[in-house]
Amino acid sequence: MPYLGCPFLPCCHPLSPPPPLLSPSSSTPLLPHSTMHTLPPGQHDMTCMCINRRVYTLSLCLFFACLSGFAYGYDLSVISSVLPDITTHFTLTPSSKSLVVTLFSVGMLIGRLSGGPVQDTVGRRLGLAVADVFIIISVSLTWILGSRYFTLLLICRLLLGIGISLALLIGCTYLSEIAPPKWRGRMITSHELSVCIGSLVGFSTTAFTSSAATTLWPLLIGVAVFPGVIQLLLIYFLPESPRWLVTVACSTRPDVRARRMEQFNDVINRLGYTSDDDEVEGMLKDASDDTNTSTTSGDNKHVLPHHSSSTWLYRLKYALQHHLRGLILTVLVCTTASACGFYAFQSYAADVISLLTSRSLQYVQVHYLPYVGLMKLLGTIVALVLIDGRRSNNKVGGRRRLLLTSILGIALAEGVLAALLQVVDSSDDINIPESIPVILFYLVIFFWSIGLGPILLMAANEYMPTYTRGVANSVALTFTSVFEILYQQTFELMLYESPTPSLPFYIYSITCIVVFIVLLRLLPETKGLSLEDSSTTIEKAAARSNSSTDDNKMIQHDDDGDGGGMMVSPSSNGIIIRKGNDKHTTLSSSSSSNEDHVGNNNKYITLPTTDDDITPTTTTTVAAAASNSYAE
Repeated sequence: MPYLGCPFLPCCHPLSPPPPLLSPSSSTPLLPHSTMHTLPPGQHDMTCMCINRRVYTLSLCLFFACLSGFAYGYDLSVISSVLPDITTHFTLTPSSKSLVVTLFSVGMLIGRLSGGPVQDTVGRRLGLAVADVFIIISVSLTWILGSRYFTLLLICRLLLGIGISLALLIGCTYLSEIAPPKWRGRMITSHELSVCIGSLVGFSTTAFTSSAATTLWPLLIGVAVFPGVIQLLLIYFLPESPRWLVTVACSTRPDVRARRMEQFNDVINRLGYTSDDDEVEGMLKDASDDTNTSTTSGDNKHVLPHHSSSTWLYRLKYALQHHLRGLILTVLVCTTASACGFYAFQSYAADVISLLTSRSLQYVQVHYLPYVGLMKLLGTIVALVLIDGRRSNNKVGGRRRLLLTSILGIALAEGVLAALLQVVDSSDDINIPESIPVILFYLVIFFWSIGLGPILLMAANEYMPTYTRGVANSVALTFTSVFEILYQQTFELMLYESPTPSLPFYIYSITCIVVFIVLLRLLPETKGLSLEDSSTTIEKAAARSNSSTDDNKMIQHDDDGDGGGMMVSPSSNGIIIRKGNDKHTTLSSSSSSNEDHVGNNNKYITLPTTDDDITPTTTTTVAAAASNSYAE
């Protein structure tokens, strides 16, 4: 008997093949049945092989992405260790010294702005290869020639910022699109954990630079070339993102479409999906919906243009028109990650602790600064454990709880810190133990690491659909870079030249409180959901918010008060019917005789007979809908 399993996998139980994905302009399948995999007779159950293949592939992808995080964390910390040696070697002025750090931030800004178009145009896999080329070239030139030419060193810092930014942005998108829902949060947080480990390794190089000659600093910077080389070698073994493949397949020429769908088959085979996996069905359904050029209702949000017009600006316009809520949430979360003052704290950690404790910078670097990295590492480990929830208690953890806890904790710690600084600044007679403000400073680092740090890397990937994911990442992380540079340039000015040194802490605390209130109202939970379901949850939350404010257009019956009543409300597609707490369906007015009721306020709908069955049985007016159904 021929194998009739899933058309995408050779490792599934025999099932009837699902209908093939159709092209938007014809009834021709995107992938002909002749290209579907078959198994020899009698070879059916290979579930264990699927699981092993999935674990191997996901481990490879995670290791690849963590190399980028390690390189980023290492460079951030090692540059602060070797900057005095660079200053001595080139006899730099303060303005020239700041260029070494600032140009890296400018490169990060350029990389974040261009990362979306790059990954949408060439794909996630090739985009990561481009990032590795930037990293290898910049670090190698710094290692070989950086000690000879200061101008070349500055150019390399700019290129390194571009490469690392591209690697972080595209790498997190790639991980999000390839990871299973129940593992996605931990995989992204593992990427953030690698940043912490890289930072600790970079800070440890201070022991070498303190006793070695100043000519050693090019070698210390050049160590970052090894993660880039390893990544470039591993590119060949990485699968492409299945979501990017199926999206491109639905918006290109037929010959390209067939090739992309064959690659899609191979990728999901390597990931060990089975025929009844909702992940594969969701990818195909999302791509199929996104490429329909017309719908019967005429109000489909997922109508994509032809591939030739899918420019970056068009995608941005499309996101603003149809996914505004998800884009706002993405920008808000990513902006808050820098607007809370974390990056300024990280850059000027020694100065801040010295101000809080009245200790010298040398004393702070030895006794207090090492704990900054440890607090960030501890917070990331907590996020790693809780971000996908706990099996024993589903109410513990999750994206929403961690993010809100993170923002509220930062707001409280910075608010108390600002109040203490103001009290000490206003009176010389009050002495506060130096451990109290230092602990509050550490709490800011800790709370950022449990929520804003890891969720910053997955916000756009979970809040936006595949078509607009790249542009949302670029826009949101560009805002992050702008605020990061702005706060880094103004932090010392507000700290030392403002009427009170507590001013920046008050600004950061108030910002976090405002964002906390907004997210408490707007942000849904997305843990355990596929990327398609996550973006749909954001849209449904917006629809519920809009419908709940229009009480005059709603009819609700719940006589016994148990929440099992029925709610009927009009929508652009027809009538929304909700029975019980979670059962709902939307029926277009075209399902009944549209020609008889056009322009009539008494729209007709079809009611279900039971809670579990939504088979149309009775047609009635909205005015009598709830009572008739409740009586049945």
